[in-house]
Amino acid sequence: MSIDSHVNEEITSAETPRWAQIRVILSHFRRDIRKRRGTLAGGAMFGALYAAARVAEPWPIKVVFDQVLYQKPADGWWVPLFTPFGTKPTEILLAAGLLLGLAGLVRGISYYYEDFLLSKAAQEIVYSIRSRLYRHLHSLPIAFHQQRRTGDTLVRLSSDIILLRDIVVDSIVNLGTGAIMLVMMLVVMLAVDPLLTLVSLAVMPLITG
Repeated sequence: MSIDSHVNEEITSAETPRWAQIRVILSHFRRDIRKRRGTLAGGAMFGALYAAARVAEPWPIKVVFDQVLYQKPADGWWVPLFTPFGTKPTEILLAAGLLLGLAGLVRGISYYYEDFLLSKAAQEIVYSIRSRLYRHLHSLPIAFHQQRRTGDTLVRLSSDIILLRDIVVDSIVNLGTGAIMLVMMLVVMLAVDPLLTLVSLAVMPLITG
């Protein structure tokens, strides 16, 4: 097959850390990834925009509770965003509703294009790898196919390539989007209540442990 035995052993070895397996796969299929770098970059960009919209969505709800229900005085850099119609509770509620709807619209559009672009790149990578493997199989002598199990060959052409797609596209990009969302959430939490944020971070190891 096109994946030589040394690389295959590195990938399938149980003692090999997952990050090392990903590094081997990325180095071996970097040509396929490089050809779709524009599509992958676009998907990652929409993923970051999706993360930003998700983080921004709770902010209008906070304003509704603080400035509309409890009528606390508004103070902060965000005040102009929620007072374009005025400072009365009903006017702030109208602005908060519009911003919440805008954040939801941005989130939905970003999620659609992130999923579309990443799926497009993933399918192109799968098609490219399968095509090369299929051509390679036809170039091998009959003795090779007589020594190999048919099921093993079919698995390499089907499920193994899907696993490669998941590692190359889904895992890496989704991990990056999750990291961006985590950082943004921490920034928002610190802006809202630094003390409560620090307490939450302090007890998190105890909860996860």
